[in-house]
Amino acid sequence: QIASHMHPLDIIQLSLASRSLRTILTLRQSRVTWLRASNAIPELPPCPDDMSEIRYAMLVFGVHCFSCGAKDAFSVDYALRVRYCENCYNARYAPL
Repeated sequence: QIASHMHPLDIIQLSLASRSLRTILTLRQSRVTWLRASNAIPELPPCPDDMSEIRYAMLVFGVHCFSCGAKDAFSVDYALRVRYCENCYNARYAPL
């Protein structure tokens, strides 16, 4: 319940603190926590139906690459729903 009053980025960081916290925050029952945290941000569009709330929060607020896990992933493709670091982005989108 406390986490539902946090910013989604803070919940992501909390989920990275330990395996047990990540397990708790990724349970289906924790969906309400993510929804409340996301609903507290007025400009944030709702989570797409085909994404989990944690994946959506990581897409919008995270900094980790969805491919290699690097911590400097600032290239986001909202249509494909992925976040990449510069190396992974260039490997996938560089002209042949």
